Amino acid sequence: MPLKVLKDIPRGLVETGEAINAIPSGLLLEMCQDVIAWITHSATFLNTEYYQEMCFYYVEPVGQTISAVMDSIQFIFECGAKVKATSAHLVSDLKQVLLLSQDKLQVFQEVWESEGSTLIESLQTPTDLSIGKLVAFDWKLSVAISSSSCKNLTSARVDVRLKVSNPDGQVTTHSFSLSLPEFHNFAKQIRDMVHILETV
Repeated sequence: MPLKVLKDIPRGLVETGEAINAIPSGLLLEMCQDVIAWITHSATFLNTEYYQEMCFYYVEPVGQTISAVMDSIQFIFECGAKVKATSAHLVSDLKQVLLLSQDKLQVFQEVWESEGSTLIESLQTPTDLSIGKLVAFDWKLSVAISSSSCKNLTSARVDVRLKVSNPDGQVTTHSFSLSLPEFHNFAKQIRDMVHILETV
């Protein structure tokens, strides 16, 4: 029977079926709900560490496996939303591809019946990208006092440090340095953005 929902199955998806079957149904339900909240942007990150702790006795290697399971759940629900799948078609494909047990199929069916329409609607509505959020923007003006070439001595630079909160909740720091002409160009682009936003 041809698949109706799951198209272009990524490598490794099929192997997660065994891990999904090993996870208690209540915990799987919680995982599915969290993934949908993340896809629909009502949650800012997926707490994979929590699920790694909760699934420690059920799957191994727990860290890598839980990440793959979360990715698989996301793929399943996004595929379902793209084709506006019925719960029957979704469950049929899951049974065929992942060989899920009946109780796990019931979890996916229950989640899809309660959250599927919300997910379909959210994927059709343009929203912010699931990318990091700017937490802090720090800068300082610096002057080179030593250099391998004399022409770089006393040349001013702007050092910038950005702190970004990633979708998984971790904060990462990115640093870069701009020459004064590069900084003026950067500032001009920011001013252009501000001007455009003022007209919206």
